[in-house]
Amino acid sequence: MTLFAALFSHYRRHPLQLLSLAIMIVVATMLWTGVSHLTYQARASLGQSEQAVAERQQVVRLDGQSVTVADFVTLRRAGVCVMPWLEVQRPDAQGRVVGVDGLAASCFAGASESTQAWNQPLNGKPFLDIRDAAALTTGPDDQTAELTLLVAEQVAEAALPEGYRLTRFSLGPDTGELGESFLLNLDALGVLVLLITALLLRSVYQLGLAQRRDSFALLHRFGVPPVSVNRLLVLEMALLAGLCVIPGVALGRLLAGLLGSGFGQALDNLFDAPLYAGQEASWLSSVLTMMAVVMVVCLIDLIRPVSRAPVTLQAGQRRSLALAALLLGLVLALVASSLVLVFIAVALVFVGAGLLAPSLMSGLAQRLARAAPDPLIRWHFAEFGVLARRLALPLVALQFSLAMVLAVQALVTVFEATFDEWLSQRLAADFFVEVPAGADTGAAVDWLADEPELAASGDWQRVVRGKAELTVSGVEQVLVSQPGQSVDLLAVAPVGRLLTQWRLQAAVDQPWQAFARGEGIMINEQLAGRQELAVGQTLNLTVADKALSLPVLAIYPDYGRPAGEVLLNAELLPTAFKPGFESLSINPGNLDMATVVSGLQRVCRWRR
Repeated sequence: MTLFAALFSHYRRHPLQLLSLAIMIVVATMLWTGVSHLTYQARASLGQSEQAVAERQQVVRLDGQSVTVADFVTLRRAGVCVMPWLEVQRPDAQGRVVGVDGLAASCFAGASESTQAWNQPLNGKPFLDIRDAAALTTGPDDQTAELTLLVAEQVAEAALPEGYRLTRFSLGPDTGELGESFLLNLDALGVLVLLITALLLRSVYQLGLAQRRDSFALLHRFGVPPVSVNRLLVLEMALLAGLCVIPGVALGRLLAGLLGSGFGQALDNLFDAPLYAGQEASWLSSVLTMMAVVMVVCLIDLIRPVSRAPVTLQAGQRRSLALAALLLGLVLALVASSLVLVFIAVALVFVGAGLLAPSLMSGLAQRLARAAPDPLIRWHFAEFGVLARRLALPLVALQFSLAMVLAVQALVTVFEATFDEWLSQRLAADFFVEVPAGADTGAAVDWLADEPELAASGDWQRVVRGKAELTVSGVEQVLVSQPGQSVDLLAVAPVGRLLTQWRLQAAVDQPWQAFARGEGIMINEQLAGRQELAVGQTLNLTVADKALSLPVLAIYPDYGRPAGEVLLNAELLPTAFKPGFESLSINPGNLDMATVVSGLQRVCRWRR
């Protein structure tokens, strides 16, 4: 205890140094825990979202008619493991409800899954029993309903009664590479935060060791071996880490909770994946991880706590290693084909530049000192060179901090510019008129086409969204997608200035003229990359049971949407096509928008 008290007496003489070391450990633990906790929650949330929207099987009728609750009853009586998903959109602000059947859902549970979650009363927020949901569709109010019959993966098509078949579908787009890059950015941010705080922590602790070397030498003269001093220093740091890491982890979780609402909203807006509150990382793993990091960072060179040997003995080797890491990172950044390799390349550049900077600054200061005629100036430059070598770790931490600020600024700037360009393309019109579900737009289209002032100074287009099934064929190679693969369908007509301003990644000559004549389609970059499609290749689409075989006229960027999309001239849509969403985009030009609204109301009389 006397030896430990003698070692700890340094902090009795320098309490602010002990306080700064403790605060550094707490702050490092808090920042790393907060970022890693949010990353863990985001990864778990995206995983659950991916599982929820994974491609599944559904039952459809061979005659092309929509399935009904009566079809569900028929299939269940035939012993097919099928579950209904009846979405009912209620009028006004009542919102949407989903009709399900808990007993039918129990057959979806595997051997390791529990059906207890389905044995709960359904209170209509948003789930209802299938019978109650079906009753809502028979009322006097105008309500939109859509029924999907989900089938377990183990069900074969041979098990279905006559008149039915299986088809694959997805409840929504997965997060794809965008989600992976989002998580990778969070992981990189967590590592960078940990690295910066670790370098600052090590610099503070090394300052304390430098001040305690005389005490270590005195203890050695009194017969205390260096091994005993090292053991006590390990015990000292373990106690300090234990006392500081635990509140740091608690503060980090509190920080994650404070940032969780905004972070969760961003996650939900970007990927339609809410931040699940129940996803919690292990307390013990966070504490042990940070304690290990603190111990390694501070005690990595305790084998020479009393050594006064200069560290410049291997400086040339470190410079060579740093230069090699810098060059390797630059080369890898030029040839990298994946986001992971890009992050590795940037990390190598950071490490190389960070390790080279103190040596370069010291060498430059020495050269300036030799060239300076004034002794005082030579002394200033020489002192700066010594400080650059002694404060190498804080300098590296400062470089990394500046790099992180610049990286975040560049990320935000690129995100804003790309997203603004994408929004400018998709929202080029001044006004948007949503068409009620099931309403006929023929009269509105005719009125807009016949309005002379709108044709002279303005522009308008009909926008229709829905689904299509895709197969792909080419001249030199044949690429066949999965049978019945569903893609998003965006149909637009007429083709005017609102559409022709889109930026295209690749296109044939005069693509918009050919598109306006209905001689081809355009696809987004996600579909082109996933199916390895090129301009000029032929796509076979099935839209409302009508087969269309059209060449690809262009590939357009589609920021933030992992789902494949096909852009089609709306004049090619079959009459049996039922859009999932329909609107009118209007730039009135010199025409008063009130005139447009009154004209549409007069010819359409849509219910508001």
